[in-house]
Amino acid sequence: MAEQNNNLGYGCLSFCISVIVAAVFTAIIYANIKYNILLIFIGTLFIANRVTPLLFRKTASTSTFKTGKTAGFIILGIISAGLFYLYNNTSKDRNIIDTVENTIDTRFLKTGTDSVKVFTHNRTWRDYYGASYSSEFMVREQDYHRLKNQTDNFKYTGQATFWGDLYALVSTNDDSSLDLVYNAFESLKTSENLNAKQFADMVVTMVQDMPYALVLEGACLAPEFYEEDFAELLRECPSCCIGNKRFGLQNPVSYLANLKGDCDTRTVLIYTILSHFGYDIAILNSDYYMHSILGINLPTSGQYKTYRGKKYYVWETTSQNFTMGTLPQNFKDLNKWYIVLTNN
Repeated sequence: MAEQNNNLGYGCLSFCISVIVAAVFTAIIYANIKYNILLIFIGTLFIANRVTPLLFRKTASTSTFKTGKTAGFIILGIISAGLFYLYNNTSKDRNIIDTVENTIDTRFLKTGTDSVKVFTHNRTWRDYYGASYSSEFMVREQDYHRLKNQTDNFKYTGQATFWGDLYALVSTNDDSSLDLVYNAFESLKTSENLNAKQFADMVVTMVQDMPYALVLEGACLAPEFYEEDFAELLRECPSCCIGNKRFGLQNPVSYLANLKGDCDTRTVLIYTILSHFGYDIAILNSDYYMHSILGINLPTSGQYKTYRGKKYYVWETTSQNFTMGTLPQNFKDLNKWYIVLTNN
């Protein structure tokens, strides 16, 4: 009986050591040491397999070790599965910072007798014809914090498309908070004496000039978790991602605060700006291409989508040098595009 109790105790101890080893590796993961999850699991099993017999080979039976190690392996499997889930779904991004507001330049803008803290970016870019523009774009910090999570409570009304409703919400909510941005563009329009087409070109090329960034509903993960195009982007620019944004969308104020925008984050911003300046604008989405582009009703040439008797010339916003009416070759089938929102 005493021997059986001893063997049972050694088996339990074997089990506990296996669990402790797993806990150590768990701590390593949460310390953000960059090891592959599979290697961690294999290494844990190997250590647990080797350590317990060395410690107790003279005092415990072989069957006891097998029982203890088997139980340990089972619990390790459960822990490893949990770790894998946490590794992929934790809100803490690996190598990529979601709390980007901590890295944005800020200053105080004097308004009358008061001053207000603003996020600010100095941008210099060229349009399609070589004209150079430069301006400082600012949004108020208080507006950023007030508006950045507005989509969390979004409810589809069914009055338009889902995406149209969502885009209309953030565009309308952000409009009055973009006054400093509107002032910057108005100043450029006046100083450069731009006509309607030149002004639209100037606005869109400013957005096209911004580096592309992923905007994800979940957490930003390491490059190996994505398809090759996105993986290459993140290898070259680890900070070109912002996660935990509902519907994978940033509102215009947030985008101009942190400059992290993908396709529809950009189209909503441009839609809002050009709507403010009186343009007839549309947003087009494609479920087939999983992409979003702009549409504009201006006299020009190229590809267009007809909607309610008007021609909306398509405009790619995520890459440079795509002019009004042109699309990348891999997005050119207009039958795959539909208009989700117009302002007229």
